[in-house]
Amino acid sequence: MDKNEAIEKTLRVLQKLPLDKILEVSDFADLVFKKMEDHTLTKGIQVLVEKGKSFDFLKEEEELYGIKDLLKE
Repeated sequence: MDKNEAIEKTLRVLQKLPLDKILEVSDFADLVFKKMEDHTLTKGIQVLVEKGKSFDFLKEEEELYGIKDLLKE
């Protein structure tokens, strides 16, 4: 089933429902869309952070502690 077929099937079912149930479906569709937008936005931010150079200074930071610091003498 492609997108258009799914939309047509959903519309046929919606036409059979009372208004209160149609509003529930509409609210659910809004929720699903919002979650998808949030996920897309989060992924975009992650890509920006990964490709950005803001935290490169952490890669160049010298080691403050070594194995000797973990050993009890």
